[in-house]
Amino acid sequence: MKYKVIPIIKLVCIVYLAIFVPRFVWFKSTNKPIPKKEPPVTMIGIQNLTSNKTDNFNWIKKLRLALVSDKISNKNNLIKNGFKVQKLFLVNKKNKTLQDLTPESLANTDAIAFDMTSYGLRIDPCFESLNKTIKLAANNNKKLIILDRPNPLGRCIEGPGDIPLKPGLTTAELALYLNKYILHKPANLTIVPMTNWQANKPLANIKSDFLPKKFKNLNALYGYSFLKFLKQIRPIKVEQDGENKYQVLILPKAQQLSEWETDYLKKLCFKLGMFCSSSIEGGIKIRVKKDINNFSSFNSIINLARFLQNRKRLKLCYSPKFDKLLGSNILTSFLQNKISFENLKHKIETDDTEFEKRVQSCILYRPLPYVKIIERV
Repeated sequence: MKYKVIPIIKLVCIVYLAIFVPRFVWFKSTNKPIPKKEPPVTMIGIQNLTSNKTDNFNWIKKLRLALVSDKISNKNNLIKNGFKVQKLFLVNKKNKTLQDLTPESLANTDAIAFDMTSYGLRIDPCFESLNKTIKLAANNNKKLIILDRPNPLGRCIEGPGDIPLKPGLTTAELALYLNKYILHKPANLTIVPMTNWQANKPLANIKSDFLPKKFKNLNALYGYSFLKFLKQIRPIKVEQDGENKYQVLILPKAQQLSEWETDYLKKLCFKLGMFCSSSIEGGIKIRVKKDINNFSSFNSIINLARFLQNRKRLKLCYSPKFDKLLGSNILTSFLQNKISFENLKHKIETDDTEFEKRVQSCILYRPLPYVKIIERV
């Protein structure tokens, strides 16, 4: 009996080695950790144009270009890659309004190329320069080539105005909107888009100097999106802290907040999507949390101004520039108790929703812009 079992055991072993061992080896090999793929690098418009990875824009090399930009290096980059940049109109502190960009200055050029860093606000130099450039191109029958750049403040639409304070658009999308809905005579537009750009992660995977020279870091840019407006309310002051990590909201010594009011202000800032550092004499240090999609600049303006307006020791005075920057006096009217919060909310959200509908035909990237709800915190 013993010798009869031995062949059976041998057969079982052979079957095991032939079938189950290879399966085990295959299973182990297929369950090795998959190496992480590097996310595709986002190329902004000028990088897309000069990368030589597409022939779609080679025709631009035949044109004599006038370049509107905030950096001299952009002109050098284009010339290095075979583009004929005849003139540079540099937007800086001395030339904020592009006063040198005139019909006469465009003589001996075939087209205007536009490449500027955006702050993401209607009041930034990029928007103002684009508005002037696109009108000039349309009125003088010049081709306008937009080299697209990201909107660092994300996709939310918020704030008053026919074009909201934060339109949630890239430079090229804004140009398309102006061309379609604002200009009486549309310009001859060409868009050089970004590649691999994610609108919900506006600054991810960008290997480029995306910040304007005005800002030392991203915290300063995010803070600018609402503190720029609070600075127009006297006696509020805003400064950068020594380490450039926070913005400092300061009140004069005679009108400083009590300990309770300071603690409440810290809690309010946290609810609005900001971190608060230890308070300093006369104010507190604040900075926006990293996810800009969960932050509302306009809600921060409303709630912080309303909180300070209701402090007995503080007497706020709204400069004319406050309304001018916002594009409306509706917020001042609310803060001075001339209209209700419900009226403020209804008016602005209605206008922003109408803008959201119109802008759908101008969108180049997903996800779509959306209206940020106005809230009292």
